[in-house]
Amino acid sequence: MDGRKVLTIIAATAAVTAAGAESIPVVRVGLASLGVLTRVSATSDKAFAAIDPYSNKRLAAWKPNEVVAVQADGNHVVFGSTRCQALYFSSESPAIKVVAGSIKRSYRGWLYLSAAAGKLVVVNELPLESYLMGV
Repeated sequence: MDGRKVLTIIAATAAVTAAGAESIPVVRVGLASLGVLTRVSATSDKAFAAIDPYSNKRLAAWKPNEVVAVQADGNHVVFGSTRCQALYFSSESPAIKVVAGSIKRSYRGWLYLSAAAGKLVVVNELPLESYLMGV
């Protein structure tokens, strides 16, 4: 190739149903292009929160443009004094900004973070229609 990196994207689809609403197709995209990570930072132009994917409870919330650092610790995700198996970042803004080393990118939808063997696994989840608008 002409010096460009090949981007590996692992995508899956699912359907999410809010209480009393119809099913929304959701795409899950593994963010392999960020590389092997042990730490990332996240922020948003509007208020955003960390949600426990198992209980659906809010773990923490941040004001617009505040930055939260997340790191892997074994098979757990850690931010501040909170340690959990996984978390979602959800924002009032359409995008969440991620900084991983020198890489800075914005992602629509939600970010799912988990850890395995001391490495972060970062997945962008978004409605199928939003995904298709960006490709």
